[in-house]
Amino acid sequence: MEVEISDVAANTHLGTGFIGRLLSNRGMRDQSCSILLRTFAKAQSHMSRPNIILTGFMGTGKTTVGRLLADLLGYDFVDTDQMIEARSGQCISEIFREKGEAAFRAMEASVAQELSEKEGLVISTGGRMMLDSANAAVLGKRGRIFCLVAAPEEIVQRVTQNSEIQRPLLNAPNPMERVVELLQQRGEAYSRFPQLATSNKSAEELASLLAGVIQADPDLRLTVTTVRSGRFTAED
Repeated sequence: MEVEISDVAANTHLGTGFIGRLLSNRGMRDQSCSILLRTFAKAQSHMSRPNIILTGFMGTGKTTVGRLLADLLGYDFVDTDQMIEARSGQCISEIFREKGEAAFRAMEASVAQELSEKEGLVISTGGRMMLDSANAAVLGKRGRIFCLVAAPEEIVQRVTQNSEIQRPLLNAPNPMERVVELLQQRGEAYSRFPQLATSNKSAEELASLLAGVIQADPDLRLTVTTVRSGRFTAED
């Protein structure tokens, strides 16, 4: 009996059990057909756990919310900045100072390519990483991208509360002016992604909201709202 690939695709909602029944009950012993079906099942398995990529400006809560979201979804959590620091043996500010921004961006691109080949991850990205169209394209192939946003005043408050993390881009006489300037530069690029305002919500609330959206409606675009006060201190 011949089975068209389209017949298999039409029944993929039945999962690998459907493929197993085809192989055992319909006498499909041909090796090439078995390989085809198992390869297709493997691809479907990957698609069932798409990566979740969090982007947004520094201080919007990507790392804090990302860890909680990973727990809710049963995913592994990855912070791209922490990956780069661990592999280079240097903190981000040292990389900028000693190797330059171009070297750091190359490291980000390498990490993006590596993570794009995995699944079941919540990925917290550096503030500018997803503004690179190549990084966004490669991670978006097997993932869903969400952008966390916050008011400039709140961003400055959050990042200054966490003195353990150095912010090379905010080494300026007036951090507030620098934040506003960078947000204006990046606003159009960030707007390409579904956005979630983090103001006036706890990290737990935000993680639960995102988990609900991810599990219920993959195409829902979240509305951006601006609220002046916040309720948690973000690592990133």
